[in-house]
Amino acid sequence: LDGQLPPGISLSGNGSLSGSPTTPGSFSFSVQAADSLGNRAVRGASLRVLAALTVTTASLPNGTVGADYSAGVSASGGLAPLGAWTISGGSLPAGLSLAADGSISGKPTAAGSSSFTVRITDAAGNAATRGLSITIVLPPVPPVNLIGLPQTLPPGTQSNITIRLAQP
Repeated sequence: LDGQLPPGISLSGNGSLSGSPTTPGSFSFSVQAADSLGNRAVRGASLRVLAALTVTTASLPNGTVGADYSAGVSASGGLAPLGAWTISGGSLPAGLSLAADGSISGKPTAAGSSSFTVRITDAAGNAATRGLSITIVLPPVPPVNLIGLPQTLPPGTQSNITIRLAQP
Protein backbone atom coordinates (compact mmCIF):
# COMPACT_ATOMS: atom_id res chain seq x y z
CA LEU A 1 0.00 0.00 0.00
CA ASP A 2 1.28 3.40 -0.96
CA GLY A 3 -0.67 6.55 -0.01
CA GLN A 4 -3.30 7.02 2.63
CA LEU A 5 -6.48 5.10 3.32
CA PRO A 6 -9.28 6.99 5.08
CA PRO A 7 -8.96 6.77 8.87
CA GLY A 8 -10.99 3.79 10.08
CA ILE A 9 -10.46 1.77 6.84
CA SER A 10 -7.92 -1.02 6.52
CA LEU A 11 -6.63 -3.22 3.70
CA SER A 12 -6.55 -6.95 4.40
CA GLY A 13 -4.10 -9.50 2.98
CA ASN A 14 -6.71 -10.69 0.46
CA GLY A 15 -7.03 -7.15 -0.95
CA SER A 16 -10.35 -6.13 0.56
CA LEU A 17 -11.01 -2.80 2.21
CA SER A 18 -13.08 -2.83 5.39
CA GLY A 19 -14.01 -0.67 8.34
CA SER A 20 -15.96 2.49 9.09
CA PRO A 21 -14.44 5.73 7.87
CA THR A 22 -14.15 8.40 10.57
CA THR A 23 -13.01 11.43 8.56
CA PRO A 24 -14.60 12.88 5.43
CA GLY A 25 -12.37 13.74 2.47
CA SER A 26 -10.73 12.33 -0.66
CA PHE A 27 -8.01 9.73 -0.21
CA SER A 28 -5.66 8.42 -2.92
CA PHE A 29 -3.56 5.28 -2.63
CA SER A 30 -2.08 2.51 -4.71
CA VAL A 31 -1.95 -1.21 -4.00
CA GLN A 32 0.46 -3.80 -5.25
CA ALA A 33 -0.41 -7.41 -5.88
CA ALA A 34 1.92 -10.33 -6.69
CA ASP A 35 1.21 -13.84 -7.95
CA SER A 36 3.04 -17.05 -7.07
CA LEU A 37 5.44 -16.55 -10.01
CA GLY A 38 6.57 -13.16 -8.71
CA ASN A 39 4.67 -11.09 -11.23
CA ARG A 40 3.61 -7.78 -9.71
CA ALA A 41 0.92 -5.28 -10.59
CA VAL A 42 0.32 -1.85 -9.09
CA ARG A 43 -3.05 -0.17 -9.24
CA GLY A 44 -3.95 3.36 -8.17
CA ALA A 45 -7.28 4.10 -6.53
CA SER A 46 -9.09 6.85 -4.71
CA LEU A 47 -11.87 6.82 -2.19
CA ARG A 48 -14.11 9.74 -1.29
CA VAL A 49 -15.69 9.71 2.17
CA LEU A 50 -18.69 12.00 2.58
CA ALA A 51 -19.72 13.71 5.79
CA ALA A 52 -22.81 12.09 7.27
CA LEU A 53 -26.12 13.66 6.25
CA THR A 54 -27.54 15.56 9.24
CA VAL A 55 -30.38 17.97 9.90
CA THR A 56 -28.67 21.07 11.29
CA THR A 57 -31.75 22.99 12.47
CA ALA A 58 -31.98 22.63 16.26
CA SER A 59 -35.12 24.67 16.97
CA LEU A 60 -37.78 26.81 15.29
CA PRO A 61 -39.24 30.16 16.40
CA ASN A 62 -42.67 30.56 17.97
CA GLY A 63 -45.54 31.93 15.92
CA THR A 64 -48.70 33.92 16.55
CA VAL A 65 -52.26 32.99 15.56
CA GLY A 66 -53.23 34.92 12.40
CA ALA A 67 -49.74 36.36 11.76
CA ASP A 68 -47.48 35.37 8.85
CA TYR A 69 -44.95 32.69 9.84
CA SER A 70 -41.69 32.03 8.03
CA ALA A 71 -38.81 29.78 9.09
CA GLY A 72 -36.84 26.93 7.57
CA VAL A 73 -34.95 23.72 8.17
CA SER A 74 -31.51 22.91 6.78
CA ALA A 75 -29.12 19.99 6.44
CA SER A 76 -25.44 19.35 5.78
CA GLY A 77 -23.35 16.48 4.49
CA GLY A 78 -24.48 13.62 2.31
CA LEU A 79 -24.24 13.26 -1.45
CA ALA A 80 -25.73 16.16 -3.46
CA PRO A 81 -28.30 16.81 -4.64
CA LEU A 82 -30.50 16.54 -1.57
CA GLY A 83 -34.10 15.44 -2.01
CA ALA A 84 -37.28 17.14 -0.88
CA TRP A 85 -38.01 17.81 2.79
CA THR A 86 -40.94 15.88 4.23
CA ILE A 87 -42.72 15.42 7.55
CA SER A 88 -42.19 11.81 8.65
CA GLY A 89 -44.05 11.98 11.96
CA GLY A 90 -46.37 14.32 13.84
CA SER A 91 -47.73 17.42 12.16
CA LEU A 92 -47.09 21.12 11.74
CA PRO A 93 -49.42 23.61 13.44
CA ALA A 94 -52.68 24.16 11.57
CA GLY A 95 -52.18 26.73 8.81
CA LEU A 96 -48.45 26.02 8.25
CA SER A 97 -46.85 23.91 5.52
CA LEU A 98 -43.37 22.58 4.71
CA ALA A 99 -42.06 23.20 1.17
CA ALA A 100 -39.66 20.83 -0.61
CA ASP A 101 -36.81 23.32 -0.06
CA GLY A 102 -37.26 23.23 3.74
CA SER A 103 -39.15 26.49 4.19
CA ILE A 104 -42.06 26.52 6.63
CA SER A 105 -44.67 29.20 6.06
CA GLY A 106 -48.32 30.15 6.40
CA LYS A 107 -50.66 31.73 8.95
CA PRO A 108 -51.25 29.66 12.08
CA THR A 109 -54.93 29.24 12.88
CA ALA A 110 -54.85 27.90 16.46
CA ALA A 111 -52.73 28.31 19.58
CA GLY A 112 -50.78 25.35 20.95
CA SER A 113 -47.58 23.39 20.52
CA SER A 114 -46.99 20.92 17.68
CA SER A 115 -44.22 18.34 17.56
CA PHE A 116 -43.12 16.75 14.30
CA THR A 117 -40.18 15.05 12.60
CA VAL A 118 -38.57 16.40 9.42
CA ARG A 119 -36.81 14.08 6.97
CA ILE A 120 -34.33 14.67 4.14
CA THR A 121 -32.57 12.22 1.80
CA ASP A 122 -29.44 12.55 -0.32
CA ALA A 123 -28.64 11.26 -3.82
CA ALA A 124 -27.27 8.01 -2.36
CA GLY A 125 -30.54 7.29 -0.55
CA ASN A 126 -29.22 8.13 2.92
CA ALA A 127 -31.77 9.80 5.18
CA ALA A 128 -31.56 12.14 8.17
CA THR A 129 -34.37 13.08 10.54
CA ARG A 130 -34.83 15.44 13.47
CA GLY A 131 -37.67 16.02 15.88
CA LEU A 132 -38.73 19.67 16.17
CA SER A 133 -41.63 21.66 17.60
CA ILE A 134 -43.34 24.99 17.03
CA THR A 135 -45.41 26.80 19.65
CA ILE A 136 -48.19 29.09 18.44
CA VAL A 137 -49.43 31.78 20.84
CA LEU A 138 -52.50 34.02 20.82
CA PRO A 139 -52.00 37.64 19.72
CA PRO A 140 -51.67 40.16 22.58
CA VAL A 141 -54.94 41.57 23.95
CA PRO A 142 -55.26 45.31 23.23
CA PRO A 143 -55.46 47.56 26.33
CA VAL A 144 -58.89 48.70 27.53
CA ASN A 145 -59.47 52.45 27.21
CA LEU A 146 -61.55 54.01 29.94
CA ILE A 147 -63.15 56.92 28.06
CA GLY A 148 -65.04 59.52 30.04
CA LEU A 149 -64.15 58.10 33.45
CA PRO A 150 -63.54 60.99 35.88
CA GLN A 151 -60.31 61.16 37.84
CA THR A 152 -62.26 60.78 41.08
CA LEU A 153 -65.67 59.30 41.56
CA PRO A 154 -68.41 61.24 43.32
CA PRO A 155 -69.37 60.06 46.77
CA GLY A 156 -72.40 57.87 46.90
CA THR A 157 -73.66 54.40 47.37
CA GLN A 158 -73.28 51.54 45.02
CA SER A 159 -76.84 51.94 43.83
CA ASN A 160 -76.46 55.45 42.42
CA ILE A 161 -73.10 55.29 40.58
CA THR A 162 -73.04 54.43 36.91
CA ILE A 163 -69.72 53.77 35.16
CA ARG A 164 -69.60 53.24 31.45
CA LEU A 165 -66.55 51.64 29.86
CA ALA A 166 -65.95 52.08 26.18
CA GLN A 167 -63.71 49.83 24.16
CA PRO A 168 -61.99 50.87 20.94
